[in-house]
Order: sequence, then C-alpha cells, then structure tokens
Amino acid sequence: MYCQALSMFLGGAPAGPAGTGKTESTKDLAKALGLLCVVTNCGEGMDYMAVGKILSGLAQCGAWGCFDEFNRIDASVLSVISSQIQTIRNALMLHLKRFHFEGQEISLDSRIGIFITMNPGYAGRTELPESVKALFRPVVVIVPDLQQICEIMLFSEGFLLAKVLAKKMTVLYKLAREQLSKQSHYDFGLRALKSVLVMAGELKRGSPDLSEDVVLMRALRDMNLPKFVFEDVPLFLGLISDLFPGLDCPRVRYPSFNDAVEDTLQENKYIVLPNQVILVQMYETMMTRHTTMVVGPTGGGKSVVINTLCQSQTRLGLLTKMYSLNPKAMSVIELYGILDPVTRDWTDGILSNIFRDINKPTDKKERRYILFDGDVDALWVENMNSVMDDNKLLTLANGELANICDVLARTFYLSKNRSFYEILSSKKFSTNALETSFKIIKNNLNYSKLLNGSVFLLIQYASLKSFFIHYSLSVPTVDTTRANWLLEQMVKVKRPVVLVGESGTSKTATIQNFLSNLNTDTTIMMMINFSSRTTSMDLQRTLEASVEKRTKDTYGPPMGKRLLVFMDDLNMPRVDEYGTQQPIALLKLLLDKGGMYDRGKELNYKLIKDLGFIAAMGKAGGGRNEVDPRFISLFSVFNIPFPQEESLHLIYSSILKGHTKLYKTIIKDLPPTPSKFHYIFNLRDLSRVYHVTQFVRVWRNECLRVFHDRLINETDKITVCLLPVAHNNVITYINTIYNISEILEEYNENKTRMNLVLFDDALEHLTIIHRIIRMDRSHALLVGVGGSGKQSLTKLAAYTAGYEVFEIVLSRGYSETNFREDLKTLYLKLGIENKKMIFLFTDAHVAEEGFLELINNMLTSGMVPALFPDDEKESVLNQLRDEAMKNGSGPSKESVWQYFVNKSANNLHIVLAMSPVGDTLRTRCRNFPGLVNNTSIDWFSPWPPQALHAVAKSFLGFLLHLIYLKLNHKIHLKVARLERNFFQSKRELERIQNELSAIQKELGTLGEKYEAAMTEKQLLQEEAEVMERRLIAADKLISGLGSENKRSDLEELQQRRVRLLGDCLVCAAFLSYEGAFSWDFRNEMVYEVWQADVLERGIPLSQPFRIENLLTDEVEISRWGSEGLPPDELSVQNGILTTRSSRFPLCIDPQQQALNWIKKKEEKTNLKVYLHYITKGYFLKGLELAIKYGFPFLFQDVDEYIDPVIDNVLEKNVKGPEGRQVVVLGDKEVDYDPNFKLYLNTKLANPKFSPAVFGKAMVINYTVTLKGLEDQLLSVIVGFEQKDKEEQRERLIQETSENKRLLKDLEDSLLRELATSTGNMLDNVELIQTLEETKTKATEVFEKLKLAEKTANDIETLRDGYRPAAKRGAVLFFVLAEMALVNTMYQYSLASFLEVFDLSLYKSMPNAILPTRLKNIMDTLTQNVYNYGCTGLFERHKLLFSFNMTIKIEQGEGRAPQDELEFFLKGRSNLSLEKSKRKKLCDWLPDQGWEDIVRLMELFPNEFGTLADDIEKNPEEWKKWYDLDAPEQASFPMKYKDNLTPFQKLLLMRCFRLDRVYRAPPVISFEAIFDQSSPNSPIVFILSPGSEPASDLMKLAKRSGFGANRLKFLAMGQGQEKVALQLLETAVARGQWLMLQNCHLLVKWLKDLEKALERITKPHPDFRLWLTTEPIKDFPIGILQKSLKVVTEPPNGLKLNMRATYFKIPNDKVMNCPHPAFRSLVYVLAFFHAVVQERRKYGKIGWNVPYDFNESDFLVTHTQGDAMIPWGSLKYLIGEVMYGGRAIDSFDRRILTVYMDEYLDEIESLPLANTAEVFGLHPNAEIGYYTQAARDIWTHLIELQPQTGTWFIFRPCLCVFCLKALAGEVGMSSELDEVARALFNGQIPVIWRKLAPDTLKSLGNWMIHFKRRHEQYSSWVDEGEPCVMWLSGLHIPESYLTALVQATCRKNGWPLDHSTLYTQVTHYRSEDEIKERPGQGCFVSGLYLEGADWDIEKSCLVRSKPRVLVSQLPILKIIPIEAHRLKLQARCFIFFFYHDVLKDLPGNTCNL
Repeated sequence: MYCQALSMFLGGAPAGPAGTGKTESTKDLAKALGLLCVVTNCGEGMDYMAVGKILSGLAQCGAWGCFDEFNRIDASVLSVISSQIQTIRNALMLHLKRFHFEGQEISLDSRIGIFITMNPGYAGRTELPESVKALFRPVVVIVPDLQQICEIMLFSEGFLLAKVLAKKMTVLYKLAREQLSKQSHYDFGLRALKSVLVMAGELKRGSPDLSEDVVLMRALRDMNLPKFVFEDVPLFLGLISDLFPGLDCPRVRYPSFNDAVEDTLQENKYIVLPNQVILVQMYETMMTRHTTMVVGPTGGGKSVVINTLCQSQTRLGLLTKMYSLNPKAMSVIELYGILDPVTRDWTDGILSNIFRDINKPTDKKERRYILFDGDVDALWVENMNSVMDDNKLLTLANGELANICDVLARTFYLSKNRSFYEILSSKKFSTNALETSFKIIKNNLNYSKLLNGSVFLLIQYASLKSFFIHYSLSVPTVDTTRANWLLEQMVKVKRPVVLVGESGTSKTATIQNFLSNLNTDTTIMMMINFSSRTTSMDLQRTLEASVEKRTKDTYGPPMGKRLLVFMDDLNMPRVDEYGTQQPIALLKLLLDKGGMYDRGKELNYKLIKDLGFIAAMGKAGGGRNEVDPRFISLFSVFNIPFPQEESLHLIYSSILKGHTKLYKTIIKDLPPTPSKFHYIFNLRDLSRVYHVTQFVRVWRNECLRVFHDRLINETDKITVCLLPVAHNNVITYINTIYNISEILEEYNENKTRMNLVLFDDALEHLTIIHRIIRMDRSHALLVGVGGSGKQSLTKLAAYTAGYEVFEIVLSRGYSETNFREDLKTLYLKLGIENKKMIFLFTDAHVAEEGFLELINNMLTSGMVPALFPDDEKESVLNQLRDEAMKNGSGPSKESVWQYFVNKSANNLHIVLAMSPVGDTLRTRCRNFPGLVNNTSIDWFSPWPPQALHAVAKSFLGFLLHLIYLKLNHKIHLKVARLERNFFQSKRELERIQNELSAIQKELGTLGEKYEAAMTEKQLLQEEAEVMERRLIAADKLISGLGSENKRSDLEELQQRRVRLLGDCLVCAAFLSYEGAFSWDFRNEMVYEVWQADVLERGIPLSQPFRIENLLTDEVEISRWGSEGLPPDELSVQNGILTTRSSRFPLCIDPQQQALNWIKKKEEKTNLKVYLHYITKGYFLKGLELAIKYGFPFLFQDVDEYIDPVIDNVLEKNVKGPEGRQVVVLGDKEVDYDPNFKLYLNTKLANPKFSPAVFGKAMVINYTVTLKGLEDQLLSVIVGFEQKDKEEQRERLIQETSENKRLLKDLEDSLLRELATSTGNMLDNVELIQTLEETKTKATEVFEKLKLAEKTANDIETLRDGYRPAAKRGAVLFFVLAEMALVNTMYQYSLASFLEVFDLSLYKSMPNAILPTRLKNIMDTLTQNVYNYGCTGLFERHKLLFSFNMTIKIEQGEGRAPQDELEFFLKGRSNLSLEKSKRKKLCDWLPDQGWEDIVRLMELFPNEFGTLADDIEKNPEEWKKWYDLDAPEQASFPMKYKDNLTPFQKLLLMRCFRLDRVYRAPPVISFEAIFDQSSPNSPIVFILSPGSEPASDLMKLAKRSGFGANRLKFLAMGQGQEKVALQLLETAVARGQWLMLQNCHLLVKWLKDLEKALERITKPHPDFRLWLTTEPIKDFPIGILQKSLKVVTEPPNGLKLNMRATYFKIPNDKVMNCPHPAFRSLVYVLAFFHAVVQERRKYGKIGWNVPYDFNESDFLVTHTQGDAMIPWGSLKYLIGEVMYGGRAIDSFDRRILTVYMDEYLDEIESLPLANTAEVFGLHPNAEIGYYTQAARDIWTHLIELQPQTGTWFIFRPCLCVFCLKALAGEVGMSSELDEVARALFNGQIPVIWRKLAPDTLKSLGNWMIHFKRRHEQYSSWVDEGEPCVMWLSGLHIPESYLTALVQATCRKNGWPLDHSTLYTQVTHYRSEDEIKERPGQGCFVSGLYLEGADWDIEKSCLVRSKPRVLVSQLPILKIIPIEAHRLKLQARCFIFFFYHDVLKDLPGNTCNL
C-alpha cells in the first residue's frame, strides 16, 4: 500500500489502535529501502511554518517523514499543510528538480515520502479536512496476530518450546482482558506483551537451568502483578495456575536492594513490613520499561515507594535525583513550550526546560527521574508518546528533538485510581507525625468515623458552660469554640487544615475570627476566594504577590513571619473533562513538595518557606465539586455541623442577656453622686431601649430586608409577611416622597436626566438599595428583567447617599486586561482619594465570564488579587504610608498595603444588576458563590398595576402641562398683539390730533359749511371704492371657499378631534410595542384586542380605525414607494415605525428591503454606512461627525451583540440645555445635532436580542410576508409581460404622489394665509389671489387624479390576471427560506431569488393565451427553483425540500388540508402514551401501524371510518398488498383504490408500510454551475465526507481556459488571512479564478471576507471566487445569501456513481490502451467501486465496519493495467490490498474478494434507483434505511410547521434527587440540570450512560431493560445462577462465557489454552420451557439475527421473512469443550448482536 501510494505521488496514512505497528512499519520499510525516516511526534502546539520547515528539509534530502499522531494538529494548521503537501506533489508529478516552496526556491529529491499515523476516535483528535485526506492513501492497521509475534520473539530469545508457550501467553492475555475488571490503566496490547517477552529473555539468559515454562510463568507473573488492583490478583493467579498447572516459582530476592530499602524506611521512621513487595515490583518493572505509571488509591503509599526507591538507590551508590512536577497545574503550552507564530521565537515550557537540564552531560554515576505527580489525561500525556515508546524522543513544537540520555533512565507518572474514591485523612503516618497527633488529642479527643467514610475529630468538654459576649456580638457555641481550638492546635503543629460543612455553618466566620486574633507580628494573613473560574495562574499570581525572594530559589514572607493562607470555597474551581481542578493541582505540588515552578521566563523551581494553609469548603453538590482525595490527604479534615436549635436559642438569648448584663453593670458601677445626680437608671430606661412598637418595627423591617427582598413571587412573600404590624407611617411616607422627589430634581439638574416616576414599588426598592449601600462593606444583587429600573434606582440611591457611581464602558474587544485597568482606577479612587463609590456592574458588562471571578474576589475579600504590579503597588504604598501610620498601622509594606485594602473595602459598595431570564444567573451564582453569600438580594418583581397607573398618570399630567403651557403661550401672543395694536392706534391718534389742531389754526378762516361738504364728498367717494372692491373680493372668496368646503368638512373635523384621544392612545401603543412582531400578530393585537378594549372602556376611537390614517398620509406612502419601500401594509407600518418612533430603529431585515429603502431615502442627506462588526476605531470617527453635523448614520449587518460604546447615542442620553446639547461617545463628549438619525440593520432572520436592546432601540421586523412578496413579484411579472402598462402604472403612482403633494401644499398655504390674516379679510389681496390659484390648480389636480384612478383600476385588473404566477413565486421563496431551519448553510436572499425568477420569465415558453402563458411561467419557475435549491442541498434533504415545496403549493391551491398533513407527519400524536383499546387484528401489522390506523379512523371517519372492519373482512387481500415490495405502485385494496385523494393514499401508506413513504429523490446535474455563476456571486461548495471539489474544479478550469496561472488555490488556515485578501484583490483585477478551501476553519475572518466582497464594485468579468466549507453555524449570512451554493457529495445510486467515475477518466486513456481487456476491466472496476460505496448506507448489513471508500481507491486500481500481471494477482491486489487494505473485518474482506468475479453490465441501462438485491442483499435491507430516512424528514417537517400549541409530556420517572433539587432541598448543579432536561425529553442522562452499557434506546425502553437487568442480577445473588442466562442483560457477556470455560477446565483438569466453546441452537423458544440448568455448559437467551432467520424444525439459517428486519434466536446451549474434540465441519457460525449500539461498533459482531 505504501509503495502504491508513492507511485501515485501520494502519502501513506496508516490508521489503527495504539500498539499495532503503524510507526514501526513505516520505519522498517524505509530501513529496507535504505532511506532515512524522520519521526515527528505531532501536537496541538505545531503550526504550519514549523511543519513547512520539516517538509522543506524532507524534500531537499529525499528522506521519509513520519508524522506520528498527525490528527492532533489543529484543523486550521492541517488545512495549510495540505497546501504545502500539494505543492510538493505537483512538483513531483511534473518531475521538477527545483520548485518554489513557502516563498523560497528549493531542490527536490524525488525519493521524498510523507506518512502520517493516527489513532482514530481518541481524545484530543481532529477530523482531517477533506483536502488533507485527498493527499494520502489510507491504510488500516489492525491488531496483529499476537501469537505469531510471541512465537517469533520467544524463538529469538532462545526458547525451544516457543509455539506452545506463545499459545499459553496469548490465551492468558485474552482471558485477562475478558475476566479481570475494566481498569483505565490495564493494557494487554502488543507493547505490554513485548515487555514481558524481553523480561522472559533476560530471565532465560540469567537462569539457563530453569525450565522454559517456569521462566515464562515467572515473567508473566512478575511483569503483570504490579498493575492489578487487589481484587484482580487472585483471578490472575488463578489463570496462571490454569495455564501452568502444578508449577510454582518463588520470587527472586535482591539482597543488597532489599536491605537498602529497609534501612531507608527505618531512617524515615516508617513501619517496615516483612516483604516490601511493591518496591521490588517497581524495581523489576523499571528493568524493562523506561516509563512507569504508579496507580493506586489515596494513602496507598505511591509517593513513599518512589521516594524510598530513589533514596535506596542513592544509598547503594547510584545517585538518584528526582524532578517533581504536577502536569495538571498548568496548561499544555506552559508545560511543553510555545512557538510565537509571528516572530518564530521559541519559549521553553517547564518540562522542556527540565529536559534540557537533565540532558546535560555528567561524569557522575547517577540517575535522573522526572515525577509527573498528578492526573494523567490525553491532552498532556500525548506529547510524551515518543518519549515513552522506543524512540525515546521529546518532540517540541519548534521541530526540536530532545533525546533521552542514559542518565534519564526513568519517568514516573503518578495517578490516583478513580475506582477507589474514599477520602482518607492522611497518607501513611510516620511515627513522628503520630506522636505529634497524640500530643494534641491526649485526654481531649476521641475518634469517631462518620457514615460518609471521612474521618473527623470530635471534642467533648466536661464543662463548657460559661459564655462570653464580645462587643461585636459574636456568640461562641460548642461548635465554634471546638473549631477554634482545633484550628489553634493545627496551626501550632503546622498542619494544613480544612473545615467542611454545609453552607451557612460559620466556617468562614470561624476561621476569620481565629485569624483576627493571631499575633500580627509573627503572622501574615491572606485570604483567597475560589470560584469556578479560578485558575492556577490566578492562584500563583496571588501567592507570589505575598512572598519575597530570600535566596536564589527560596521565597517566603518577610523573615521571622509566617504567611497563613485562608482559602475559602476550596472545591469551587471547575473540573475539567479529565476530573482535575487546575488550582488544586498547583496546591497539591506546593503542599506536598514545598514549592512550585516559575511561570515567567526563569521556569526555575521555587521553594516557598513559612507557609501555612487553612481552607473551608462546602460539601460536594450544587456547583461544588469533589476534590482530589490525594490533595485532601495533605490536610486535617474537620466537619462543621449546622448549629442545633439549642445553639441558635443560645446565640440570640445571649444577645439579650448581654443587654441585661450591661444594665446590671451600669446600675452597679455608675451610682448617682452629687455631681452625677441624674445617674438614675430603672426599668423605664430599659423599656425605652426596647420600645416595643419601634423595636418590632425594626425587627420586622430587618426580617423583610434579609428574607423577603430576595423572594420572587407573592406566595413566598406572603409566607414571610405573616406578622402584620399596625403603625401610622403616612406622614413618613409623604415626607419620603417629597424628599426623594427633591433629590431626583436635583439629580436631573446635575446629571444625565432620568425620567423616573416614583410609585410605591420604586420607592420601596430605592430605600432597600439605599439601606444596603449605607451599611458597612455591604453589597447588593438586584435581580429583575431589563427595564425594571435597577440601574436608575441605584444611581438615585447613590446620589442620595452622597456616593459616586463607577461603571465600566464596554467596547468590542474589551477583555480582562481592560477590566483590570478600570478596576485599578476604581481602587485608586477608593483608597487614595478616599471616595465612597458604588461600583455598578450589570450582566451586560460581563464580556467574559472571567470578569465575575474578579467580582467574586471583590465581594468576598474586598480586593482583586495581584491587581497592581510591583511598581504600581510601591507607588500606592508611598502615597499612603504617612496616613496609614497616623491611623495606627505599622510601617511595614504588608501593614500599609493591608491599610489600603481595608480602606478601599470600607469605601466600596458593589451593586450587581442581573436579569433572571434563562439559566445564566443561576449558573453564575452556582459558579461564583460570593454573588449570593456576600450580597443582599433585592428581587424586582414585575411592576404592579398601581405602578403602571402612576407612570401613565405622570406622563398624562406631563402632557396636560405641555398643552397648558402651549395654550398660555398662544394667549400671551394674542394679548401682546392686541396691546401692540392699541398703543400704535393711540400714538396715531395723538399725531392726527396734533396735525388737526395745526390745520385748524391755518384754515381757521375757511367756512365750516365748505369744509363739511368737501369732507363728506371725500368720505362717500372712498367708501364707494372700498365697497366695490370688497364686493368683488367677497364674490371670489365665497366662490373659492365653496370648493374648499368640499375638501374639508368642519363637522367631521370636530368629531375627529374628539376621537383623537383613542386614536393617539392606540397609535402610541403601536409605536411602543409592536415593532418586533409579525404582521399577523400586529393586526390581531391592534385591530382586535386593543381596539375592543378601548371601545369597551368608552374611549372615543375612529371607526374604522387605521394606524396609517393618523401616523402618515397617502403622499408620504407614495414617496416611500418611489424610494423602494414595498407598498404592502406591513411595509407601510414598518415605514411608520422607522420614521415616527421616539427610539432609533433596529431593523430585522433578512431580505435587505429596509436597507435598500433607507439608503435610497437618505441618499441626498449624506448618509454614512458602516459595517457594525468591524473595529470600533473604524466607525467611531464617522459616527462622531454624523452626530455633530446632523447626518444620518447606518450600521449595516448588526449581529446579536450591539457594541456598548454606542449605548448613550442609542438611548439618546443627551445632556445640556437646548442649543448646546452633548452626548457621551466612548470617552469624549460630542455636540449633538437634533437632526441626527441613527439606523441599525441586521440580516439575521431571528436574532436573540437581550431585553435591554428592546428598551434602547425600536426593533422593527421587516421580514417579508407572503402577500407582500406576492405584490412585489406581480410588479416584476407585469413589468416583463406588459412593460408599457407597468411603466404607465409607475408613472401614474409618481404623478399621483406629486399631485397629492401639490394639493396638500396648496391647502396648507391657503390655511396658513387664513390663519395669519389680520384686519378685514376682504381687504387681504394676497389671500384672495392665493385662493384663486388654489381653486384653479385644485380643479386641475382633481381631474388628473380622477383620470389616474380610472387608469390605475384598468391596469390593476390587467395585473390581477398574472397574480397566480406571483403567488406561486412567493410560495416558492418561502419554501427556500424555510430550509434555513434545517441547516444554517441553506440561506437564500430575495435578491438571488429574483434573479432565478427573472430567468424563469425569460426562459418560459411565450403564449398569447394568458392561462397557458401562466402555466408555462409557473412550471418553469417551479423547476428552476427546485434545481437552484437542490444544487445547495445535501442529498438527504432534497426529498424534504421537494415534498415541502409540493405541500406548500397544494395548500396554496387548497388541496392538502392541514389536519391530513399533521397526521401524515405525526401519526398517532396524542401524547398520553396510552395504547388504543381495540385489539390488533392481524399479527403481520406493525404495532405502531395499528395505533396509526385507529387514529386515522378517529380523525377522518368519512374516508377511513370502516378501515379496521374492512381489514377484518378481507385480511388476505390486505396481507397480499402489504407484502408487495412496492405497494405504492399497485392498486390499493377494496374501495380505497378509487375513493381516496393521492394525499390520503399517502396517509394509508404511512400506517401500513412506513418504509415506502420515502422514495429516493430525483437528482440534478451540476454541469451548469459555471453558467449560473457571476463575478459578483461567490460559489460556495458545502463539503461532505468523501468529497473534495478541488480536482473537479481544476478540470473545469482547464476546459474553460483557466488553467496554468489563471486558477489560484489557497487552503485557509493558520496565518493565511492576509494572503487570501491579497490574492482576492489580484484575482478581481486580473480576472482570475480563486479557490479558498476550508473556509470553516477561519470563521471570524469570513467577516473580513464579506466586507472585502462588499467593497468590490466593478470586478473583471472573468473573475470567479470559489469557496469550500463544511456546514457550520456561524458562516456569514451575507456571503451565503448572495452566493451560489453547491453541495458536493458522493453520487447516490449505482448509475450516478458509475457515471461520475467514468467522467473522471480521460477518454483517450480508455480508448487508446492496446490491451483488449482494459475497457472491460475499467467497467468492472467502476461497477465494483460503486457497489462497495453504496453498501455503506445499509448499515451493519452492508458492512460490519463502515468504510470510507473514495475516488483515490478507484484511481489506484485502474492504473494497474500491466499486461504481465496475472489475473489472480490482479484480483488479489484489488480485492485484498487496494480495497481490502481498508477492511478491518475478515468477512468484509471476503465480500470484496467475492465481488471481484461477478460484475458486468452497461451503465446507462441501469435504473436511477436501485434495490438491495443488486448489492447481494435481502430486500429487507432497505426497509431500515428508508424508514429512518422517512422519520428524519418528518422530524424536519414538523419543525417547519406553524406551532399551534405546546405539548407537555409528564415523565413519571424523574429521579428523586432531581425532584429534591427542583424543590430546593439540595443544590441544583449543572449535572442535575442535565438530568432534569434529559428526563423531560425522554432521553437517558449522560451521567447514567457512563454507568451503564452503551445503548440507543429511549428512556422508557431503557428503564424496562434496566429493570429486567436488575431482576436478573438480584435473582443471581439471592437464588443462584439462572437456568437460562439472559446474555443481553450482562455488562460484558464475554466475561461470563470465558468464566464458563475456565470453571469447566478446573473441574475437568483440562488445559485452559486447549479449550473452547461449542454452540448448539435448541428447540426452546421461551425460557419458561427450561426448568433446570444443563449438566455441562449453560443456556443463554437474548440473541438476535439480522439479515437472516432461524428454522427451528430444520435447525438451520433461512432467508429473512419479508418486512422482518431482526428476528430473535431460540435459546442457545453453550458447552465448553476441548478444542481437539470439536468437529470443525459441523461448526455453525452465528452472528449476533446483544446490544442496540454495539452492533454499530467494530468488533462487536460475535460468532459462537
């Protein structure tokens, strides 16, 4: 296989279990060929550049490279490696001598070979990308013939009886594997076998006189016994005695070593046992292995044994050094080192550094050991593979290979044995330790072992009667005093101690109290709070910050002091998947070895002196975990019980007693004296202290605050509020409201305004928060949904208390580093500036869960550990030192720092505002106990009606106030105008009077008569002129206003004014609440629910009421339409919401209609468009300018995360007076222009925005509706079919819009003139002129509108004729869009659908007759949409797609009722789980089918009411129809062939033959992919296993003229982002094809690609972008929607498979071969290749093991065309090597061999769909396949149906523990969460699966199975072995059968290795027929046959019965027998499976 791969320029990929010889085979072949083979142990640390370096070297020197564990490399790196290997392969294929590789030209030696080895399915392994798989020929390496290997090795070691001994050895290992317990550390593979053989050889040479069987027996015993757990030792010794009967061999003694061991143990004061067996075993083991794993329970002595071994060897003169580390205390990178991907700088890891140190040469005779003292897991130990195997190499990620030198002889792994999970209080005690303990407990203590197996110490005191009261009111009890004393004793003897107990048992308080009383001169205290997020780095950073360097590698607290570390919640850290808590692993090393490794640059081992540890933890459960027992063994463990009721009474009565004691002391010590005459104290004073009413009120208030405020519902609150207190606090309440209102007003003047309404609940929460933050060091957890006022009330409470509020400002990319910087700022304000601060932290601020770890520390200890680096810390200390010393602190750094911490903690109050929605808060509180334990909780319930009324009243009052102000303003203006006129008139009058007097003086001589006559004449003349002018004006006015009267009805206006109240109310509600909902829901809510409610309350409301009438008008709607907004009602509503809402719009816009409209609408106003997901630095400047200058700003492609930097803008948090308003953007204030508009737009169809987002933005659902899309498509069709009419319609719309706008402008102008007219209206010339113009133009416009209306009606009638086609198009688009629910990759945009729609109109046959033309359009459109959709669908979803399309079309035509569809999808869907009462009529009917029939009769009595009776009357006809292979193609029985619709026949088929519901879907060709593509649309290949389109694309490119340099490939992966964008830019400009492979490996970068594609405006016409990706959830929707999606899958069916195979063979190659048999052979191979691939879909019946046969297998075989190869050899090569090389199972290989002789036919004559017989299978084989396929389709179709209701299924089997957790009796944990969820869904919980055999059963069936298993085990224990063993009920059936053979051998004295089993199928059907066990052997049941049946009469296998997939075997009799007595010719092979899931796993098809 290797040579064959190299001949095709491919690599070899051996895959198989560990120890099967993958690497060794590669090395041996290279050695045989005389080539260098370089082995590289791969790991996750390797990057593409490191691998490229190795490949470059291999290429230049012609060596072979073997990459061990290749699939441990990250997938993104593997993808790039595929490009590198492909480059080398291309150079080899072109026979180049030099080629370009990774930017350099290098030489090429053609001898290069690349091989990769893999262990499939192991932890930490990656699935290889398809591009990598295509470059390697797979080779399956199976477990070799162990007996043959043993025989050869024994011969080579000098054993003469090798054949016999090899047999005994392999039998022993086989039996041990089956008989012994299943321990994770047991290994009976090839490597274990080899070490025994090596040992046997050494013993043989060392004791040549001993017989060979004794030598082997000794080697087997001595090499295997050390690894067995205690229970397995007698079993193994029994096996050995059975194999070597009568032999005995005493153990070998090593005198000098044994003596040294005993001396060492005595020196260390251990008890010396007579036989140090374990030490000798280890000594012997290490003679043959250089790596040893020491496994055992806690306290088993593992560490003692290793240390003693090292010391003993040193004592013997072999100096032994040991380097200890805990590999789980750090990450894999820190352990092994890391290569910087950019600079290529290598940073050593701790282990690699140790290796360098150990490998330094030395002249001394010494040994160096590395001790891995910690859990073994797959992640870190995999990197040691090459160290542990024969290579003895440590492979580092930088390509460095570190050899193990001779002195590094041994490596140890220490691991606890998880099957021993008992916690012991300590390890083996030395005598010194015991003496110390006895000193402590002398006369005071007795031991008592509690039920849980842990050892606790209890104290009995003779007289513990007196109690004392501290002024802090700390009341000691028996428990606290006992714990205090124990702590004191443990600290004295320097023993770590841990207190364990339930939460709330005062563990923390007791320890803190103890620590506070220690002498601070000699002891430094440090508190560390653990949470689920605490890492070992957090812990190490904290510890290192508290110690200082003493000597080179020694650290500790200041000399003379001891650092006492208190670790609270010790068991909180998260447990990784391998069961380790990382911080605990670090502590284990620190406590056990006294030091830890530097994790910076030095990597040295630091000894830390003078450390002490005290810990507290709750019992496991409710988020707390089991702690490593090896770690706990380092502590003394004490239980802290919950105080008894007497203790509680004692505590609180002591408080009262303390008060009376104080009273007595005052009376006694402070008597009245002359100068203190008023010192008269009596009971009156005592009662004043206990003022009953006030005291009870205070008590009640505190009870409510502590207990009541966290309760979440009224029921719970009423339970607490059972003690009502009558008191008059109305005045207090009024005063509170008044005071708070004043404070709020003051706040609004100085801070960002908050429009708060202080109703009762808000006041209550405000006072609660205020109370909390005024208490010392108290913190609050406010829990309520978004918008409930948590933040606003906190800010107001802080302002009231005089505190500052500190909040972090998030931005995209905000990380823990930024958070720490912000916290530094906070702590400097607290500790240096001495400000009292509220740190307000909301769930929106949790950018990373790690933030809560810091918050948890702040809550529990007041400080974040290691927040300040040393230099900043020094600065803080310098600023505070004087102040600290003034306040009594010491001058030392520790004292000043503690002062700073205390001061900061005293000034800090944390307020957490969290939402209870979902599981997040519950999980966080579980993971971070400080969130609950160290806060006062205030639960914000939904606001009550009173609150809502108060808000409504407040806002209505505000509105009335505004109206009042407006009216006042108008009156004021009017009065001012009147006053102005009065004074003007007065001045004019005075002027005239003055003039008149002057004239009178001048004309005094004139006569009065003349003057009067002349004056009268003038007046009359003027009056006549005015009257004439007014008469004309009046005529015009009456005429003009008469026409206006038609357009405006005064009475109607007055009525509308009254109805405006209700209209405004509903419209305001619409604008506030309805944006996010669908059109149907909006209509129901507004026009049914709200309208009815408003009318019912008697509120005036317009009838008929329409939203549009009040919020917009026809003119605006017309303008929106011309700007691109569709005209349907939903779109108009969305337009209203977008333009009228008080919040900025956030448009849910999957079809991008809103985006296009907004861009068109705002194009003249300088709209700025930015993609939201790019970095904030990019858009912030643009946003700032838009805000400042009032431009509109659009965020495109918003995701579910809205960057918090824009929150202030989104919420319109504008500050300052009008005219100079500002808004805070990021860290700066920006001038705010009121004209600024912000739009947000998302493509996500169903985004999950948080409640806060809905409060900040107006979320508007723009998702297109069926009716809306129908109208749009109608315009497209009419525009194509009747272009002139559609253009005329669009012109009419435009003109109508303009005319209506003009008319409105005229009316507005006229009304304005009328309103502003002064004096006599008839004298206003301009008014009269405007009126005349209005009349003329209005008449003209009216005429135009009438004409337009008539024309529009005519056009609309014409358009409606095309509506059926538009409706079909809309239905088809929604079918396409729904597919996204099936797979997220199935995304289709409306724009791409419209392209298909246009193409269909263009390609459909024209016809003058409209119905015919419509049919042509609809047929073409349906076919094109189907083809378009199927191109991008997986094969398994194509039938689903076509069925859903058909159903939707039929439903649109009213031909597929919903109730029939529901039955077809769900069958008997009543979820009561009850069976029907009517008994099943025929045995041949399936049970579920009968239930469906009964349900069908109930649902559709007219069609199916007599179905059961019809079956009963004529069962033969129904049975005959049922047994047909294809009943759907035959006539249905009886009346049902004529009376049913086609869909109803499908319902009937569902009941009888579920498997025939599914038919193989039609297949389309991909040949037109290139024709469908365009430069603007990427082609996305969606990959599936076994498909890689690269080679096909290369061929297409070659045919299309894009070969050579015009086609560019790039495999996406690590470091390829910039390269890809550069290639894209070049390809767009030059018209190249660019293929980016494996895009799914760089999901985040795809956003950049989407942005780059958006920027491409005018690409080269030849440019094409080809992307390949696996289906993933987060692929950008934008790329998917605009792309042409192509699913690449292996062809389905023989015909298509063979056609695809032939397409890939060049025609000239087939035709030009001179050999006459060549073409026939190619055909046979193509047929054979298709068959082996198609068999896979039949599951276990097709292949025992599913094989991944692919194109490379065929290409290899058809090149073997050498005429000299004999036919037999050719068959062997193909059947056994090329295809058989993949086959693991011998029977699978037999099938391949048989096929080689059978096939010949013609491809095109083959049918598209194949039956199972063509593959040599029974027809039943396809039943399972089709049944499952139908069920899968139904599952998806049910999801696609409208959800009309919710079904709840009660699961009666909810476990008691889970119910307790739900009831609050025990803590809810994530495990119990998962259990509850699984039980509810009817699934088996994961933690149950781990304890039971694997299964695919549902929960109900599993419980039945479980119950039966339990009954069998119970009966076996109580009554003895059953007569018939139900084999399916055993965990490991093979063990039972092996034990059966073993027992018989012992009974009869047979050699075990010469015995076997004989199987006989009995005539018994039931276990009840057998009354006693057989004399020999046993009866077994529970076995099944698949693919065959058993004939009891003839006792032979027969063909399966039709429709019976699995048949149960009769009872089997299994008889142990000597092998030579078994007649092989009479042996019967029976294949059975005894477990649902095991039948699908390799090697679980057993033969008996």
